[in-house]
Formats: sequence, structure tokens, C-alpha cells
Amino acid sequence: MGSLLNSPRMAAFQSQIYPRGLDLARCVIQQDVGTFQAASGASWEQGMILSLDASGYLVKGPGIHPFGVAKWNLTQSFTAAIVDEVISFSISGGTASLKHASISNFQLRSAANFGGSLYQNPRDFTNVDNLFTHSGGGSTIPVGSPVYVSYTYQLLASDLDFEGRNFWNFTDDVTIANGRITVITDNAILFTTMYDTSQVYTTTGTGSNLYCGGGVGGAANIGLFTNAAAEIAAAQFVGNVIQVPTANDPFLGLRLFGQALVTT
Repeated sequence: MGSLLNSPRMAAFQSQIYPRGLDLARCVIQQDVGTFQAASGASWEQGMILSLDASGYLVKGPGIHPFGVAKWNLTQSFTAAIVDEVISFSISGGTASLKHASISNFQLRSAANFGGSLYQNPRDFTNVDNLFTHSGGGSTIPVGSPVYVSYTYQLLASDLDFEGRNFWNFTDDVTIANGRITVITDNAILFTTMYDTSQVYTTTGTGSNLYCGGGVGGAANIGLFTNAAAEIAAAQFVGNVIQVPTANDPFLGLRLFGQALVTT
């Protein structure tokens, strides 16, 4: 199973059923150090930003002085990214549901590819997890028109069983290495789903500058790539966007580290 993904920069056969972590088939990695050990109780997903704690152990985020990007997983819980899932409301005040539950970092827009109007909660809609309700007469969402939803969702155990586990029948890759993890620590080209799906990314200007989530107002996004101004206070620049996520290819393409753009 899979599909050939095309972009102005790269194409690769995407074999993942649920887009998650790093697409290693397209990543270009120059240096990945495997000698660092995870802190006790730490957890993260492949493709998240890691830092060193005061004792020199690896932890997820939190956004200041990032050390590198996790090449493998240290968790039993996984997320995947969806871009531009289409829903519509058949009547004013009606409901519509997404295909997946346990969602986070969502945005609803009037056009695909993060275009058009950004709909607001509660003016335009309200939601309980993946069930969305049209706000009635005060909503700016036209009845019967497509609404494009981008979000992150929690994978079920059955999803992981369907996709397959590693050689040791684990989803946790670090356990087999006595707590040691491979970290991508130098300039690299990465394709990851570990980004804040509630933001709009660009390949030019300051919208392409990436930072580690988990700063002011963003504790839930520790270790995620983001360009959200509310989260990057005192944070260190970590890379630039080279490919914007789309419905056909929800991975965020980025150049790790490098130099921040100053374009406004």
C-alpha cells in the first residue's frame, strides 16, 4: 500500500498507511548520533524535537536550546496528521463528524491548502472532540458548503496492529536499546507529522521559520515544530519549511537548523 508523492522538490513512495513520525524514505540525514540516553520517564514520537536536561539526558522539547530530532519512538501512544478532511453542515445548527476521534490542534477553513476564511469557535462552530456543530444564525459557515479541517488525531491500538510493528513486535523503539536513542543533530532535510496542525505554514517569509513548541501558551505542543508567535517567546530557531502539508501529503517538509529568514 502507498502512493507516489510529488512536490516541486522531492518524490517518494509513501508506504505509511497512517502518516506519522518521519518519512525516512525522503529524509536526508547527515549526522545521527545514537549514544545519548533518554531521561527516566521521558517519552516522545519519532520526528519530535529533543533537548538535553540538566543531567545530560534526552527529554522532549521544551522549546529552548533544542538538541536535535528523534529518529525513533519512545512511546506507546501515537498520533497522525490529517490535512483538508472535508465535512459540511446540511442545515443551520446541524452536526458533522470527522473520520477520526481524539483530535487536537485543529483548524476549519473555507478553502483547501489552508486558504480562505479561518472559522472560529464558538462564533462559527462548537465541537466535542470530532463532532462539530454549526452555530446557527451567527455562523459564517455557509450551509451545504465544504469545510476543510486539518488536525492531529490519536491512533488506536488496532491501527498500529494493522500498520505493523517493528522487528521486536514493539512500537517503542528505544526500549530495545536500553534507553539510548538516535538523534538527528546536524543540518538535515526532514519530512515529519510532528508539527502544530492548527497553524498555516509557508515556504517564504516568516511563516517558514520553525521553532520548538511548548513556549508561552503552548504546553500541549512541547516538542512539535511550529511557527506560532504565542509559543516561540525565548525559543531557539530550528529550521525552515521547504514543503507545506497538503491533503495528498500531510508531512511538513523542513530544513533542520540553518538560518532564520528575516522577511516580514
